[in-house]
Amino acid sequence: ARGQRAAVVAFQEAAPQRLIAPTGFDPPAADLWRGAWPLMYRRPVSLAGTHKPPTASYIANPRLMLENQAPQPPLPIPYSPPGTPLMPHRLLIVLLTVFSLAVSSLGAAAAPEKKEAKKEAKSAKTATVKVRDITLTVPTAWEKQKPRSRLRAGQFKLPAVPGDTQSAELAIFFFGGAGGGADANIRRWVGQFQAKGRKMKVLQGESSQGPYLLLDLIGTYNQPVGPPIQRRTKPMKKARMLAVILNIKGKGNYFLKLTGPMRTVTAAATQLRQSFGADPKKEKPYSADSKKDKKDGKKKQKQK
Repeated sequence: ARGQRAAVVAFQEAAPQRLIAPTGFDPPAADLWRGAWPLMYRRPVSLAGTHKPPTASYIANPRLMLENQAPQPPLPIPYSPPGTPLMPHRLLIVLLTVFSLAVSSLGAAAAPEKKEAKKEAKSAKTATVKVRDITLTVPTAWEKQKPRSRLRAGQFKLPAVPGDTQSAELAIFFFGGAGGGADANIRRWVGQFQAKGRKMKVLQGESSQGPYLLLDLIGTYNQPVGPPIQRRTKPMKKARMLAVILNIKGKGNYFLKLTGPMRTVTAAATQLRQSFGADPKKEKPYSADSKKDKKDGKKKQKQK
């Protein structure tokens, strides 16, 4: 039996597919169960009428053979001649398809976030505030404060958004129909920002309460500190200003000035427009009103 088993093992290593053994040879059942003998037993085949002794056929069990094999060294990487593509065309197409699907899924995931942000802006609780001749619809998160000076008709404090440590401020001015021309005020506001790194644009549009101009300034803001008489300022880097000149028919111009850290002011840009009924989609670049500026300049020279 030991000799027969040794022969079988040697034959298995040489060609482990099929084995013909004498009829009396039976592999131990315990060895088959443990996986030590990777063979499956088949009943003896009768060969009546022949001079050959009856034999039994044993079929190798591939699963057990693989489990009992010793670890094989890794296959060598086939040589690729110069000019051969790094990967087959089919594999490249599959990888590109997977990548495009991943990018599209990220875009689809980002779209709902933008929609949710718009929904939050629309669904934010608002309050209607009357400021003399104008009516503002502002978020309830904007804290209404007592104006710091008699020149202000109203004042709001906007809470800082994540990333900013300082709040923003919305001040409303009305000078009884006076206050200078649009271009003069725009130049004055631009002068409140340092020239280095300053960016600006001026837009004009229509609102439910009248036509308006909007100045958008970005840069370092010379923020007033202390009483206005002292004219003291401190620089606020990465600041933004949205200044509105709102013309009320029969009353004159109202000046709405929103200043503060860039992120906080940017987050409130749409809400500022909505507060007085403006439509940002209908805004267009503003062309300077040079005639009014010339008149203002002549009046100032005569007064001097």
